[in-house]
Amino acid sequence: MTEITSEKLFFDYEAKEAVFTGSVIVNDPDLYMTGDKLTVYLTAEDEIERLVAEGNVEIKMEGMQSRSGKAVYTLSDGKVVLTEEPQVSREGSILQAEKVTYWRLENKLEAFPRARVIMFQENDS
Repeated sequence: MTEITSEKLFFDYEAKEAVFTGSVIVNDPDLYMTGDKLTVYLTAEDEIERLVAEGNVEIKMEGMQSRSGKAVYTLSDGKVVLTEEPQVSREGSILQAEKVTYWRLENKLEAFPRARVIMFQENDS
């Protein structure tokens, strides 16, 4: 079950899209997402096809956390594309680039251009 809450909702039945604005929260078994605006695109069968989050986007999923200005999540292939100063935190490191793509189902990540990783190491002493 996916639950989406916000201050305002506009639903276009013809276009099969819903636009949530103001304090948006997505609570789903696969991810937890917050942001200023979320556009949900539905299939002909009224299933969620794609989520496009904009403005102060934060995502938490499977040991990974991210912040970005924009995130596009395609449910069919589990692909998350982060843009607008994305930063991904995972397993004691922070990744930054202009664009970060994460394939949730395959546990793969690609970052470019200007990819930068900051790794935090624990002292053994």
